[in-house]
Amino acid sequence: MLTVGLEKIATRVVTDDDSASRVSPLVPPVFASARMIAFAEVTCAELMAEHIDPAQTSVGTGFQFTHEAATPIGMKVTMRVRLVELDKRKCVFEIEASDQVDRISVGRHERFVVDRAKFDARLAEKRAKLEG
Repeated sequence: MLTVGLEKIATRVVTDDDSASRVSPLVPPVFASARMIAFAEVTCAELMAEHIDPAQTSVGTGFQFTHEAATPIGMKVTMRVRLVELDKRKCVFEIEASDQVDRISVGRHERFVVDRAKFDARLAEKRAKLEG
């Protein structure tokens, strides 16, 4: 059951696949903002999955993050997420990420609990419209 105050901490090493220079050769080879945001989203989704019905899933609906410091490839990043608001199916998380030297991000992420079968059915309808 989801409750305000739930927390999760995840750690990973930044790899070449996470490099901003993979997104654009115009930027340095550091942890890409998009990959950092994805790490926050995955950590929140994993926390929710531990506390919702297996027939449910969650979807991200809002993102508000800073990216305060560059993280070199090969450095470890720790993501801390905390559920701070719960309104029916809406969950709001505060996030903070740090590498081994600096805080690299703070922000908020919003997710909604959804029924997996209904969600999949809506996607199938949308695909059918494209094909029809």
